[in-house]
This record gives sequence, structure tokens and C-alpha cells, in this order.
Amino acid sequence: SPKDSPSKTWSGAIGALICSGLCGLIAAGLLDASRLPWLLGGVLISVASQWGDLFESSLKRKFGVKDTSGIVPGHGGVMDRVDGFGMACAFAVVVLSISIGLTSLLGLDTPA
Repeated sequence: SPKDSPSKTWSGAIGALICSGLCGLIAAGLLDASRLPWLLGGVLISVASQWGDLFESSLKRKFGVKDTSGIVPGHGGVMDRVDGFGMACAFAVVVLSISIGLTSLLGLDTPA
């Protein structure tokens, strides 16, 4: 989104997708779970995170705000540090809440 966040690059977005997918594969290995759901989950969480970052950037442009706070000087404020993380968490909570059997597929169900 060159208008809202001109410093973002396609290579950065693709790199984030690849790294998130690899993290999903590592999690699958640690949990001895199916790899494909974890790979897809990692990629989808990366997409949600990047969308959250772009959304927050577009809000800042719309309202003419450079920094969301002065707590972290030179970094756009606190929201620039957690916007993607917040969206990724919200996405994961919603998906896990509405998906029947997903926690079992991911190997996250707790033993009785």
C-alpha cells in the first residue's frame, strides 16, 4: 500500500510469510502435530499481522498523525510496535473460537 505505508516492500511481506510458515513448521515439530495446518496457520497469521500494520498506518495517514505516542521515540509510537501483534492475536482467537476441531488438528487439545 504505497499511499499508506510507502516504506513497506513486497520482499519484506514475502519474507514475513516464509518466516511465519517456517515457525509454524517448527511448532508442528515440537508438538508432534500435522505440519500442513501449522504451516497454513503461520502464513495466515502473518497475513493478519501485515494487514493490522497496514490498517494502523492508514489510520495514521487519514488523521495526519505521525506517531501514536512519544513513549518509543522515533518508532511511530507504541501502536507501531504492537499493531501487527494485536491483529494476529485477535485473528487467532476468533479462528480458534469458531473452528470446531481445529485445536485437535493442531495438537493443542489438552489431555483429560
